[in-house]
Amino acid sequence: MRAVTVLICACLSALLALACAPAALTQEQIVPAFVAASQADSRTMHMEWQGTMHQVAGGDQGSGLGQIDRSLSGAFDFNGPDYAGSITTAVAQGGGANQISYARVGGVSFVNYSESGWQSADAFGAAPSELDPMHDLAEAGLTYEAADTLDGRAVHRLRVLDAAASLAGGLFDQASFMGGSLTLNGPSDYLIYVDANGIPVGAHVALDIKLGLTAPDMASPDLEYQIEFDYTFSLWGEPVTISPPNLSNNGGGIDFPPPPRVEPSL
Repeated sequence: MRAVTVLICACLSALLALACAPAALTQEQIVPAFVAASQADSRTMHMEWQGTMHQVAGGDQGSGLGQIDRSLSGAFDFNGPDYAGSITTAVAQGGGANQISYARVGGVSFVNYSESGWQSADAFGAAPSELDPMHDLAEAGLTYEAADTLDGRAVHRLRVLDAAASLAGGLFDQASFMGGSLTLNGPSDYLIYVDANGIPVGAHVALDIKLGLTAPDMASPDLEYQIEFDYTFSLWGEPVTISPPNLSNNGGGIDFPPPPRVEPSL
């Protein structure tokens, strides 16, 4: 009799848990939930990305003299508009690898080139204004595509309708900085993968674009890029502390101050 009572209690507990569980989001609710989460002023996350970039200068598609192939990888932590992390770039033609660290704290940007020490980004020109590829995405610029899987995980796949425009203010803000333009040069995709609650877990960017750069009284050759990037997002909503780095006082000499303190709670 006691065993029957225990079984009944267990069944009632399971039913109560199911009744209290939040209802699954519909397809129509996924995009608004993603926008609310990704654009929240207080959002925190960890982002990792890797990919390749093929660059062609001046329309040189034949000789190969103006072509460069790069592999890129990076990792960043975000707390609202603040971020800290690094990007490593390796040139396939034997140019070696180069790492640049970036930080933004309280609206002030910092940069640390290889062996330079931390400096104000203003001393070296404009730093990337945004490193979060989801920055400023809005419902009108997104569409729900389908249920999908990502690394064996059930997800929802969203499509960014204008891939080039959505990334122009971040990865390619040099175009606006130099008074140039960014246009599509071929088929391009920007896909975002979210979980059942609309929280982003990954993204895939494939761009074929032309970056037109001009300077006063001179014309610079157009740059063409074929890009493939894959992003992963984790630690969503976890506490993250980002502190300003200690600046180097020798103008980029041999002292190496510590990087920003980034403490995601695991």
